[in-house]
Amino acid sequence: MEMKNLFTFNHEAGMPMKPFRIFLIIALSSLLNTNVYSQNFAKIIEIVGNLEDSMTVRFANEATIRSSEIAAVKTDLAAIKKILVNGDQSTVADRLNSAASESQGIISRIEALERKSAEPGATADGTRLSALLDQLVAEFKKVIDDEKKAQQKPAVAPSPIQISGTLFSYFVYSSEGKEGKDFNRFDLDRLYLTAKGPVFEGGKIQVTTDLYRAASYRQPDSIAKLYYGGFAIRMKFAFMDFAPFSFLSVKFGLIPTVWPSFVDGVWKYRGISGSVSDLQSYYPTADIGVSASYALPGKMGDISGFILNGNGFTSAETNRYKDFAIRANVYPFIDDPLLKPLLLAAYVLKGSNISTTSSALPRNRFGALLSYTYSFASATVEYNSRQDAPKYADTLLYGSALSFFGEVKAPVDEWKEKCSLVWRFDVVEPNDKKGGDVTRLKILGLVYKPFDKLILSIDRQWIDAETKSMKQFDNILVNKDDRWFFHVIVNF
Repeated sequence: MEMKNLFTFNHEAGMPMKPFRIFLIIALSSLLNTNVYSQNFAKIIEIVGNLEDSMTVRFANEATIRSSEIAAVKTDLAAIKKILVNGDQSTVADRLNSAASESQGIISRIEALERKSAEPGATADGTRLSALLDQLVAEFKKVIDDEKKAQQKPAVAPSPIQISGTLFSYFVYSSEGKEGKDFNRFDLDRLYLTAKGPVFEGGKIQVTTDLYRAASYRQPDSIAKLYYGGFAIRMKFAFMDFAPFSFLSVKFGLIPTVWPSFVDGVWKYRGISGSVSDLQSYYPTADIGVSASYALPGKMGDISGFILNGNGFTSAETNRYKDFAIRANVYPFIDDPLLKPLLLAAYVLKGSNISTTSSALPRNRFGALLSYTYSFASATVEYNSRQDAPKYADTLLYGSALSFFGEVKAPVDEWKEKCSLVWRFDVVEPNDKKGGDVTRLKILGLVYKPFDKLILSIDRQWIDAETKSMKQFDNILVNKDDRWFFHVIVNF
């Protein structure tokens, strides 16, 4: 059965299509064309095709009733016509009163009505179509309800374990310095793979592996021989994170330490270079221990405390003393639109180097950070100081590291989040009392983010030292290092 015949009215039969029927037909036709129910189209065709046969008896009965009614109307019309045409005009006038003069108009209207009534199948077609549409709407509703029920079936629950990762890769060209003139290579700096998942209500676990090169290219033989020069995988983080309350989080295991990971979040470009405290080995980026963080009200920041072994994740514990640290980072003007991005942070660490039977050799750290972001530019200053007693408790070495860094984004809105200029300037004093051994690191780069999870960077990194403290691959000491990088950073 062709679909067009299902919705065809006999307009000449005097059965005008009601407005709501027109709307219904359009709505049903549109529904048939939607993607959501296209898979049910064949079913609807079958329903409509079988509908006529199933309703034949009903239509026949209704047609008989309508035919009887029309026959009665025809008889009445014939009698009236006879009176008006052949009857006594005075009788007609008495019956019609003032309407006698309009007899010809009445005759014309009656003849038109008679012709319409005599049209075969008009009433039956209208009744049939009405019944068909009513039944079709009911069937459509049933199909739609079934479709909705199917869509409401519970979806397959996603895995509670979330896998993510970060890749730091680059090409480097050295014009002078530690790796020698014109040396170049492709390399991988890091590949972090992280798995996170809940283990009970309020508790989750995180495991992060670290792919790294065991010995850098062009290093002195004494370093390269410590391990083979290929890639190795080690554990970076492995801890339980328990949050008994929304404002409290406790981590236990191999956890991030007090400062480097926090600064990396402000600097944002660990794939270009680690923070100054990381590069200068003020302390490791991960260690075994426990930490607790308290979230300040109104998202003003947090305060965290740490108890750590102190030797880091690359070494086993070698002494009975532990490192104790506290860090606070605060947005003091959270309600001020202009000063809301201002961040203040500081930390204090009290540790030890080598234990003896009666005392520990001091290994203390202190640092602070001030950062501000406005529109398309950001600037940060970070200060670190260290206090170490490598051999004797009364022989202390003091050092400091100062770092300035920031980012300037493109001033055009459509490029603001894609292109930026990053810069950094580190001043490191390994021994404040000695003097004359300051090292300065400068980084200047152009960053492009073609996609949310891909960062490309062309940057220059050069170091100037007041003394020849950097060792080349041939064991020659130099005081300058100048390299160009093309970095590819991928988050997934």
